[in-house]
This record gives sequence, structure tokens and C-alpha cells, in this order.
Amino acid sequence: FRAYARRKQELERERAVVVREQTAAACEKVEEFQAHFVTVSGSRFMKFDRLHPQESLRDELIIYDSVADVRAASARGEIFIFFSHQWLGWSEPDPQRVPVAAMQQAVHNVSKDTETPLEKIRVWVDYVSIPQRNRSEQKLAITSLPTFASCTDYFVVVVRRPRRGRRIRD
Repeated sequence: FRAYARRKQELERERAVVVREQTAAACEKVEEFQAHFVTVSGSRFMKFDRLHPQESLRDELIIYDSVADVRAASARGEIFIFFSHQWLGWSEPDPQRVPVAAMQQAVHNVSKDTETPLEKIRVWVDYVSIPQRNRSEQKLAITSLPTFASCTDYFVVVVRRPRRGRRIRD
């Protein structure tokens, strides 16, 4: 019985070390981006007729390499909005162009309420801000979601009221 009790204590100590190491690694991951923090200006976002994949907007994106870069931009008066939204289609998030209109209204309201010009608003939305074709980069960006969200001034959730009998479709 003593040998069993000693072995159990040994295993518990080893497990505690592993848990501490995992916790430390997780904390490090949320302290810094694992991928670029990719945004689009509020003025450009207001011109969207639909959400566009990141790859089609490469020349128009505003990219931050670190949490410190986002903090410096905030100190310069840039306002960051993080959108979380329900995907309404399988191959694209907004086939009926409903959430983008709601997001644009939120951008307008933030600009008006904070008296910040649209050019200084930075919009983060998954389809635009996360690579859609490069799966490795996509996974890194998804890993960074908690850090991305924690760096923003506004976290806006856009959802539709569910209708009975409706399914997701393109």
C-alpha cells in the first residue's frame, strides 16, 4: 500500500509540474499575437457592399505586428472595433448582406459617439482579418483571437434572431 501511495504522490507532483508549464505557455500566448492583427479602416469598411476575404484586400489592410503597436495606435487616437458575427452561409459569411449593414451602423455609431473620424477607426472582422486560403496562417490567427479581442476598444456581436425552420445556406 505504501508503494502505491508514494507512486500516487509522485504522479501528482509530475502532473502539477505539467499543469504549471501548460498554464505558463497559455499565458505567454495571450500576451502577444501569434499572427498579425489585421484591420481595415472605418472609411474603407463603410464602402463594403459585402464582407471581402482578406486576400482580396491586401493593399488596403492596416496591419499591426504586436500588442505594443496596437497600444501605440490607440495612444494616437485610433479606435479599434472587434466584430463577432454569425456566419449565414457555408462558403461566405454574409450571402444576404445583412450583418455587414449592421456592422456599418455600429462603425458609424462609434465614430459619432467618440467624435473619431472614420479614417481613424480600425475594424477587425474574421473574414477580412483572418487569412482564408492559407490554413497555417489561419490557425495562428484563430489562436490569437483572445488577444485580438482584448486589444480592442469595442467588442460588437452581430446576430440575427433565429427563425423557425430556417437553415444555413448560400
